[in-house]
Amino acid sequence: MSISHRQNRLLVHPDKEYFELWKELGTLTKVQSHLKLAGEINAKLNQPFSEQTIRIAALRYVIEYPEETRPTFDAEQGRPLSDKEWEEYLVKTALTVYDTSTDKLKSWIERKGMQKYDYIYAK
Repeated sequence: MSISHRQNRLLVHPDKEYFELWKELGTLTKVQSHLKLAGEINAKLNQPFSEQTIRIAALRYVIEYPEETRPTFDAEQGRPLSDKEWEEYLVKTALTVYDTSTDKLKSWIERKGMQKYDYIYAK
């Protein structure tokens, strides 16, 4: 399935690569430095990409591909997260990723079947 939520195309690579770099390097600051050393800069600003830009790309991958990313979060917690914990995290993260577009947030909620968590997103 093709994901059309590609709002930040200043970044060169797919969101998955930013998530993988974050996982490998451990911090967004290190990812930012790595990208800077690789010559990847924001062409509009002629500056390195901000940590926030990288974070949103990585988190967008998490919420769009939760089955692939969940093991990373389970390992980080030192235990398997319950389905409820994981899904609540995904909904809260989607609120951050799609904070500028209620249409994209609603679409994500419907696509991922997260309507039961309206107590989180309906605030």
